[in-house]
Amino acid sequence: LENGEWSKGRLQGPYVQVHAMSNVFHYGQTLFEGLKAFHQKNGDVVLFNPLENAERLRNGCKRLGMAEVSDDMFLEALSAVVKENL
Repeated sequence: LENGEWSKGRLQGPYVQVHAMSNVFHYGQTLFEGLKAFHQKNGDVVLFNPLENAERLRNGCKRLGMAEVSDDMFLEALSAVVKENL
């Protein structure tokens, strides 16, 4: 987040570096939204209710005073993660 705007983001390995003084450790301030993706018999991958997940994420951002993530950004990120893990 810079100047109130989310960056484009990037995929990285399975490990994330988090600063030891992060609020998530000291005050329990964190936001997580899980989502299920399913393989279809024809090989396609479908997401279960992604727009509802995006709405919950936005609501969580509001509660924590964070910049909101747009539906487009959320769906683009989901698409990139699913493609990377096929």
